[in-house]
Amino acid sequence: MAHRGDERTKSALNGLSRLQHQMVEDHIDALMLGGSAAGAFAGGHVRIGVHMPGWPLPTTVVPHVGSPHVVTADPDGAVHLGEAFVHGIVWSRALMAESLRSWLAHIPVGVIGVDALSPAGIQLVKDAFPSAELVDATVSLARAMMPKTLEEMQFLRVSCELVNQAIRAGLDRGAIAMVECLKGAFPALPPYLGLSSARVAAVVNGFIGDARWGKGDRDALSAAIDMIQVGRSFDRLATDLPSGIEVVGLGRGYEPPVLREGRASPSGLCVMATSVLSVRSRSASVTIEASAQGPHLLSPSPKEVVLE
Repeated sequence: MAHRGDERTKSALNGLSRLQHQMVEDHIDALMLGGSAAGAFAGGHVRIGVHMPGWPLPTTVVPHVGSPHVVTADPDGAVHLGEAFVHGIVWSRALMAESLRSWLAHIPVGVIGVDALSPAGIQLVKDAFPSAELVDATVSLARAMMPKTLEEMQFLRVSCELVNQAIRAGLDRGAIAMVECLKGAFPALPPYLGLSSARVAAVVNGFIGDARWGKGDRDALSAAIDMIQVGRSFDRLATDLPSGIEVVGLGRGYEPPVLREGRASPSGLCVMATSVLSVRSRSASVTIEASAQGPHLLSPSPKEVVLE
């Protein structure tokens, strides 16, 4: 399988390097990932399943050193990895356990981090590595994924600008104009998710931009944005958010954290510089970058996105 020296390849390698650095810092020998956002970040592939947000069994296996292994229904979505690291879906539990052991044979496996696996997936990992300690890796993943590089920030700025332009066109001239705006801005755009003329999600080079324009509480959105300061605990921030406001991380898929109804998931994180967050009410959203100077808008302000 050919290697492709495009922007996605460079971005994928950067993400893997950051994640493996975090693994070493957190004393994790290997990751067994089922979550689509974490898998795309670690492996750089486009998707790991079909019509599913995640997978009950490991689909991305990441050693603390070396290339990741990707289990995917779409081998063309991981063309930057060699053939030895891209595998078709395995339905046999015994064969999958054997494969996991072979993929990690080059390192000692004492601690394994897991994310969104089903109980059956957890048991599979235990069967494959009965002597290993399994730990929740969601915080480690979030710490690696939340801070954005200049390259990643540029993709997010572009996707954010694109979806908001599309919404303006949709509100002014209808859904057809919205679609034409998306196609006109990026002729080679991967399949977008056009939800309505007032809510759009689009993918730019693997990064998802999301925008919502609709009725809501401008003051609540503005107050929530002002609360997001670098170093502040997400757990505390979640309890202080105005009623009806949620905060979701944006990146290669919808990343942690998720702040909703007074709770932050995963718990134990703080706001990090260059994090990109969507601050949302039910019908309106604003995208911000967290910085040492305070929140920086990557989208139109609450005054514009909250419609009369």
